Amino acid sequence: SFDYKTSRLILCLLIFIFIFIDALLANYIFIKKGRSLYSFIFLFIILSAIPGSISTIGYIQTNFFILFFLLLVLNNINKPSSGIYLALSLIIKPILGFLILYFIFNRKWKAVIYFITTGTLLLIITGFFWGFHNIVAFFESPPTLRLPHSLYVQGINQSLIALLNRDLIVYGL
Repeated sequence: SFDYKTSRLILCLLIFIFIFIDALLANYIFIKKGRSLYSFIFLFIILSAIPGSISTIGYIQTNFFILFFLLLVLNNINKPSSGIYLALSLIIKPILGFLILYFIFNRKWKAVIYFITTGTLLLIITGFFWGFHNIVAFFESPPTLRLPHSLYVQGINQSLIALLNRDLIVYGL
């Protein structure tokens, strides 16, 4: 609902907030001894200052949203709630669904059940708001027929900015 520049700014700020949250979570998960404000600041600087992170912010990519859910899964790896976080990560990148194999191979059935239940609820909610025909069509139609040609020719295509650009091109802007 916002204009292009405002949307970019909001998404950049949101990504930066997630970098901050990711640094907090990483500090909590990986720094067991000597955890302090300094270790958090160190992780935050690493996460926010490396060139890949700057590119992620510039191209409005979803990497830090994914990292957030993966860190939650790691933090709760022995709890069934890790299945919920993994299912929620599918909203951003469905390819992460293959990580359920970890829980299956390690016979963590409660996490698998939580994953399936959460995924089913997400599909029902999606179907309720946008129609179940969209879900069925997603699995029935070949991706090359449902994705715009510009997706294949754009140099960087895994970002929200690319999505905004494609939508703007459709409307002649």
